[in-house]
Order: sequence, then C-alpha cells, then structure tokens
Amino acid sequence: MGKYDDIIDLKWTGSTKRSRMDLINRSKIFLPFAALRGFEDAIEAKNKIVVRKEELSDYKKEQLDASFYRIIDELNNKRHPEVKIIYYNEDIKKDIFEYIQVNGLVTKVDMNARFIQ
Repeated sequence: MGKYDDIIDLKWTGSTKRSRMDLINRSKIFLPFAALRGFEDAIEAKNKIVVRKEELSDYKKEQLDASFYRIIDELNNKRHPEVKIIYYNEDIKKDIFEYIQVNGLVTKVDMNARFIQ
C-alpha cells in the first residue's frame, strides 16, 4: 500500500474560481528562460576584435586640415557639403575600440571645440 493510494484515482473536480488551463498555455510555463540576463551579450563583446587607433602622418593631417577649411568655405557660402567621416571610438569602460563611419550633410563646424554637426 502506497502513501497516496487512497487519492490517486480520484477525479479532479476543478477549481470553482478558475477554469482549467488548456495544454498550449500550460506548456508555455515550462519554456526555457534566460537565467543570466546579458550573458550572451557579454560573450559576444569579448569576441570582438580590438582595433588599434591609426596614427596619422603629417601629410594626412595637412589633408584633413585642408578638408576642414573647404567645408568651412562651403558653409560660409550657404551650402551644406555632403561628407563621409570616419572616426575612432574608444570607450575603455565598455571595452569598445572601433572605427565608425558617418555620412551626411554638414550644418556646422566648430574648430575650437573640434565639433562637426
């Protein structure tokens, strides 16, 4: 004689407050979940290739300065030149070292603040 033999064959009468859950909704309860939220992102971030910042030669620096002054001349003539800018993004806290490319129209340049909008 087992511990629950007296109740094992009883018919389930159901709750008076709620109806019985159908099998499809009941199975959703047992779907896997992410116990370590953000773990996949952390693993992916560690697999990124770290890119070193390229040091510009004096010649490339002069070319860059000339490009800035051409852009400023265009803005002074009420034109908004279309440019492609590639800059280096370095965030040590987030372990990000990457080059980012932005394409668009220039509306403002501030050489003192080293800012292009």
